[in-house]
Amino acid sequence: MDNDRMMDLGITHKVQEAIEDSEYDALLTVGADNVEYLCGAPLPFLYYRYDQRTMVLWPRNGVPTCICPAELGSSMRHLGRIDRIHTYCATGDNPDGAARAVARSVRKAVEPGAKIGIDTGRVPCDLYEALQQALPEMTLVAGDAWLRDLRMVKTTPEMELLGDVAYSTDHAINGSLHHVIVASPRTQLTEAEQVRVHCLERGLVETGYHSVAQVAGGPLSQKLWPLCPTHGFNYGFSGTSKLEAGQMVRLSMRATLDGYWSDASRILVMGQPTPEQKETYANLVALRQAMIEHIASGVKGNDVFQAATVAANQRGIELVSELGVGHGIGVTPYESPFLAKDDDTELRSGMVLVLDPVIYGPNKEIVRSKDTVIVTDSGCRIVAWWKDWREPYIPIDII
Repeated sequence: MDNDRMMDLGITHKVQEAIEDSEYDALLTVGADNVEYLCGAPLPFLYYRYDQRTMVLWPRNGVPTCICPAELGSSMRHLGRIDRIHTYCATGDNPDGAARAVARSVRKAVEPGAKIGIDTGRVPCDLYEALQQALPEMTLVAGDAWLRDLRMVKTTPEMELLGDVAYSTDHAINGSLHHVIVASPRTQLTEAEQVRVHCLERGLVETGYHSVAQVAGGPLSQKLWPLCPTHGFNYGFSGTSKLEAGQMVRLSMRATLDGYWSDASRILVMGQPTPEQKETYANLVALRQAMIEHIASGVKGNDVFQAATVAANQRGIELVSELGVGHGIGVTPYESPFLAKDDDTELRSGMVLVLDPVIYGPNKEIVRSKDTVIVTDSGCRIVAWWKDWREPYIPIDII
């Protein structure tokens, strides 16, 4: 990947054109995901460092500005695609300093009475109120849906990068599984660490809010988030018991490359699959195929969900559908559009999706195999397979 693509990914031109065609005189983003999308600097700690209020102001006619605490200024300059950085002195959770810094930039960029689109679903209430007080002559309006639609359809470099990170993650999972021996098994935790290490070896990053490496076998495979909430705030870790012969084991991995994410899950069978395990995995493949055959530009997200539901009913499969059967991916591993019952978003060419039908195994295991696909005018194409996942991974028995 060349440096220009790493820095811009076609985002600057895309955003500038979109703002020129919008109702806004300027766009102000506050949410960590939207800020990262616009400025290009992957700073995962922004999701939980509420005192580090970082924003991007993008005027209709003018140069975008990143507004951030002084201690983040050099990071934004070196990691991001926006050249104009306006820093301020952050003092704890007080929003006034950030609001004043925004107000100074806004007044330089637009005239009084300007309409400013802001991601109201991301901005903390205290900061929003401070912005209203600091900019009484401006009109702040919700820009959430506009930003969502902007991010859903990827540029060609974005699609290439998402394909790279998905393929590298799949390669890493397979690399770790090459070392699994049925007769001499590792613990679930050790195998999760091996997956993580193999991702690092392929240049992927696992730092921050979204990253996870998890392996679940035995009783823990019966839960979407094993060990939660046994350990309080921990939302899911691998167990310390050894993988056992005959188990269907679920491996999950989220990693990132240049700020764009993978969301992978694969199935390992510890030994030759039983007839029941073969049937379970065949059912999973059938649901995946039904979704792939239904996806195309112009199809709605809930239509894909319905196609998976119909296929499950025809085969007598119990579909675990509470979370839908897939979702978009980009600067976060879980974003619009959603292949869910209540999402009627129309799919468009250039969207990147993770297909994620979830079913039960013969021992009530949660069985899933996530696949990253790119939507085209006539269908979609899988971009993440290092191995042919029409079969589970079966390791060697003994050396």
